[in-house]
Amino acid sequence: MGHLLAILMGLSLFVTVTVLPSSAQELERGARGTLACGGNHDIRLGGTEVTFTGYTFRNFNSSTTITIDDITIYDSTGVVLRSMPAPDPFPAGFNNILGPHETTNFDTTDLFGLSGSGVPANRPLQAILNWTASRGGFDLFGHMARMDRERIPGSPPSQGESRARGLLRCVTLRGVSR
Repeated sequence: MGHLLAILMGLSLFVTVTVLPSSAQELERGARGTLACGGNHDIRLGGTEVTFTGYTFRNFNSSTTITIDDITIYDSTGVVLRSMPAPDPFPAGFNNILGPHETTNFDTTDLFGLSGSGVPANRPLQAILNWTASRGGFDLFGHMARMDRERIPGSPPSQGESRARGLLRCVTLRGVSR
């Protein structure tokens, strides 16, 4: 009987040391995270078309609030084009605090306009977003949509009809230290 009790106590200790920390890690992972999204922003076809990206973020939780802490936009060479919220603010209308089932979004035209100023030509973008949640739950969901629109030259230029779209999910980065 004493031998069986010792085995059960050892098994209990093993479960406590190996299983419970991984459960705690799962809760911690659900309480914060990092998303990575692709993107583009380019003036093409002799200035008659703008290719830009729309980013959308969704909180699918029923009772958890998610805060988008920061977003950094890089060009394909790793140069930081925008760092939000500091020193650059989030775009107007972008809600970085998402209550249960709330959604927010912004387009690269909100950051770089229709002129493409501040964005190197023909280079893809990368957006890295850090978020925290009020408690564990579903991770923040994000996707990006690539859009090509007619660009009508003028001062300032304006957008015409949509010509093409592509939709890709942002990926959750794991094992990354912030």
